[in-house]
Amino acid sequence: MPVEGILAARDLTEDDVQTPEWGGKVRIRGLTVEQQDEYRAKATVNDEVDQKMAALYLFIASLVRPRFTADRAEQLRKKAAAPFNRVIKRCLAINGLSEEAAAQSGKTFPEGSPEAPEVPAGA
Repeated sequence: MPVEGILAARDLTEDDVQTPEWGGKVRIRGLTVEQQDEYRAKATVNDEVDQKMAALYLFIASLVRPRFTADRAEQLRKKAAAPFNRVIKRCLAINGLSEEAAAQSGKTFPEGSPEAPEVPAGA
């Protein structure tokens, strides 16, 4: 395939994630490489990826509808883990972050949750 074909390809997919606990569903979109780099940079502290922040910023960057600010997304720490985790797992999948890579990293948001998805280091 020529470079022009790759650059012209419509390769950002969207998906609805059912969140009945929140009253319906949310829409997520795959990230561009630039967006992925931005959320990773935001989650990096002292040259290490903060896994809780990585999950939070992946959530913020991937959600199309509704949109969340960092402050509003932070408030989800007081909400049920299951819908957040469901969305994060789908964000990992839609962005090509493998479950195998996810399994190699530490637990994410919320801390101590047995259902918490795992985010790849550097993701």
